[in-house]
Amino acid sequence: MSNTYFADAITAICENDVTGFEKLIKQQPQLLDVRTKGRSLLTFAVLHDRLRIAQFLGKRGLQFSDGDDNGDTAVHWATVGDARKSIKYILSLPRAAGEMQWILLKDRHDITPIHLAAKLGRTKILKMFTAAVTDYDNFYQCVDRIGQSPLHYAASCARVDCCEILLDERLGLPIDQKDNNRHTPLMCAAASSYPGAEDCVRLLGRRKSFSVTARNNRGRTALHLAIMSCNSTVVDVMLNELGCTPETFDNDARTPLHYAAQRGQLEIVEKLLAGNARNATRDCFGVSPAHYAAQGGYLRVVSRILASAGGTDQYDSDGRSCFMWAVIADQDEMVRHFLANFEPDRTYHDKYGYTALHHAAQVGSLRLVKLLVKEGWNIHVRNFPERIS
Repeated sequence: MSNTYFADAITAICENDVTGFEKLIKQQPQLLDVRTKGRSLLTFAVLHDRLRIAQFLGKRGLQFSDGDDNGDTAVHWATVGDARKSIKYILSLPRAAGEMQWILLKDRHDITPIHLAAKLGRTKILKMFTAAVTDYDNFYQCVDRIGQSPLHYAASCARVDCCEILLDERLGLPIDQKDNNRHTPLMCAAASSYPGAEDCVRLLGRRKSFSVTARNNRGRTALHLAIMSCNSTVVDVMLNELGCTPETFDNDARTPLHYAAQRGQLEIVEKLLAGNARNATRDCFGVSPAHYAAQGGYLRVVSRILASAGGTDQYDSDGRSCFMWAVIADQDEMVRHFLANFEPDRTYHDKYGYTALHHAAQVGSLRLVKLLVKEGWNIHVRNFPERIS
């Protein structure tokens, strides 16, 4: 029966039926103790910005600071619902000495209402929150469980207006503050898939120019992350406006060109090559960007990169050419492209003595074995340990 009355109470909240709601509570006072996933009627009142109902419930003993099963308080939910009247009222309520400020209340993931306002683009509420900050010296410590500040959240969701609010010098938020994985807000913006990410990157990059060279715990820069997220417009901003060097190395010695080639991003590959990125770079495995493109079967990318490298095939630290990588990956079209345009040496072998035919047989590609034999590879050639194809 309580569930039915609880549903009736929520309906009254949604319809803003203050009189009906108050009457129902007086008749069924046990509703004040009912929770669904830890959420009381007060949660639903602030979520829908029903201020009079929220005030009524507050006077009946429900607390705006009480968290639900996830630790989200009424302040969190009011932020989610863009409930400005409720937020203004809650912020006006006094807090006892030693109690956490309303805006700094944390859920189970240490996410505060300020984080949510920044993430959701609630600019008016965010201004109300920042105006309520009293301890400017320690505001930078307002971070979630993985060490991300509200500025990280705003950047991740491409909320450029929120970024500008949070960059107010009074708040003291470091523009290059790193989370637990050493990601800066600029990196978060560069990796963002939200529309307008380039505007956030432009804003953050111009505020502190050398932040573009910062690296996360894997040695990757914002440019690496932009490419890994396929953010072509962000790459444009970083190369053409922020002056990023296109050739930086992460902990695996991979450059942005490695990642663009590996993902078949022809447009980004061309931008990087135009900025003097080179295929001559090798990662920690001795592999060039062109090798990864050949492995993925990205024909146009391979052609463009090899054209920039003098139009000749390239070799990794094991002496394997891009052609061999295409064979090993069973990329039929790519193999035929190399046969038609590069005339690979039929007797060439890698440093272990394997020819392209060895590799085709080893990966079990009968189709390529037949093709290579037809194209002149000798089926009787042995590798160094006297192993036949």
